[in-house]
This record gives sequence, C-alpha cells and structure tokens, in this order.
Amino acid sequence: LRLPRRSPAMVFHLIEGGTNVQIEEQRFTLAEADTCCAPGYTAVTLANASSKAPAFLFIADETPLHTKLGVFEVRD
Repeated sequence: LRLPRRSPAMVFHLIEGGTNVQIEEQRFTLAEADTCCAPGYTAVTLANASSKAPAFLFIADETPLHTKLGVFEVRD
C-alpha cells in the first residue's frame, strides 16, 4: 500500500501481525506493539510481512488540525 504524500505527520502502531514500513529510503519491520512515525510530505509504503496472516495497523495523523488551519495538502 503506497500512501500519498500529505502535509500531516503520521504515527503507525502495529496491533497484530507484522508489517514492513518504508519511509522514503528507510525500511523498518514492525512486530506487534511496535510504533514508528513519518514526518509530513514523506513517501510511505506499507506491506504485510505475511502472505497468510493479516496485519492490523493503527494510523494516527494531524489531518483535523491541518484542515482546520487551512494547511492540509496532498502531493504526488
């Protein structure tokens, strides 16, 4: 899953399973209960680490704040 480059920063928290996260050129492997973040305007790609088991990932971002301030932007 390739996410669009957006102005808000994002926080990823893996609830169950395993996920490979690529933020620009950096690659991370998340296991259950791991958390990582990506600054705004960065390219993010998410991939399930397993071909058989699902991965459940919670994503939080600053979209409501950016929208309220009128600075929300999507680039791609």
